[in-house]
Amino acid sequence: MDKETIEGIMGCLFILLLICLGAFWVYDKIEQNRLKGALRDLEDVCRGVSHADYPAHNDNSRIHPVVGFLPNGAITFNYAPTEARVDSAESVELVICVRERREILIETCRYEKLNTIERYMEELDVVLYEIATGEVIASETLVSTMPEACKMIEEFPLGSTSMTKAYRSSIPDSQVREWVAKYAIRN
Repeated sequence: MDKETIEGIMGCLFILLLICLGAFWVYDKIEQNRLKGALRDLEDVCRGVSHADYPAHNDNSRIHPVVGFLPNGAITFNYAPTEARVDSAESVELVICVRERREILIETCRYEKLNTIERYMEELDVVLYEIATGEVIASETLVSTMPEACKMIEEFPLGSTSMTKAYRSSIPDSQVREWVAKYAIRN
């Protein structure tokens, strides 16, 4: 085979690979939307409503599948540890309900010309429910790490007066997943 033929075959194989990856991505999105549709009715668990037709939280099980709901009612899979991610609506045992995130002002640092730095931490209330009974399994207020500290000398734009900068820290999804893992995965 000559070089042009080989390059043509390689190009076709690359295009075929892209088509397969695209098809897999579309299939995955369709399945995820189907699963979200099936789980949407579980949002009321965040208000203590039980769904007796779902599996009970069994302490003898090693894995307890989890689905999450954000404050706006949207479904999230981000807070479930990998081992406890939901693959079917029928397998879900636990629901994590995430409340509004709150920023807490922890310090205001004052500099010349009335310039300031405000330091904020974040708090997040999370509640874990058993679907079958609607009972609370656990609840906690998660707190972010400390934001950057104020410096002795801070740079502000030349000539600025009464300017405020903010240093913030937030709660990463991994922190929520670690908390959920204590209840969703038994070693």
